[in-house]
Amino acid sequence: MNIRQTLQNSVRSLFVNKGRCLQAILGMVIGIAGFVFAWTANNISLMDLQIQQDEYAPTLMQTWTYVSVDLPMKVMPSDMEQLA
Repeated sequence: MNIRQTLQNSVRSLFVNKGRCLQAILGMVIGIAGFVFAWTANNISLMDLQIQQDEYAPTLMQTWTYVSVDLPMKVMPSDMEQLA
């Protein structure tokens, strides 16, 4: 039995039993809706994490190493921490 005969036989048997056909269609709709819901929830959570990161990251103290033009010595991050 090849694939075409198998598909024809399965479609024929679904149309013979209308209740089973409706249950199969309902199962497919529920399955697709579940997939779309899970995918959407994942995208929303990823966007929420990105928003939280964007809001949190600028508030972090950024430490830079400054080199004075007049002085030969470098100002290091540990020096800046002592000033805070």
